[in-house]
Amino acid sequence: MTGEVWFYCAYNEKKDKKFVLQTDQEAFQSFTLREVEPGNYTVKINWKDGSKNYYSEKQLTVL
Repeated sequence: MTGEVWFYCAYNEKKDKKFVLQTDQEAFQSFTLREVEPGNYTVKINWKDGSKNYYSEKQLTVL
């Protein structure tokens, strides 16, 4: 599986962060507050598993 996680901040592009999708054996990936600043984000995840492409988008507030 390959992909990307994008923390998109609509009001401040300097807060935008992109990460390579790197999940563990349970398909879990975490981020620290050092990596993502407090703010409101749209988290956009796109990934490919075999020949299938996937996309998900969720709203997230980091405090």
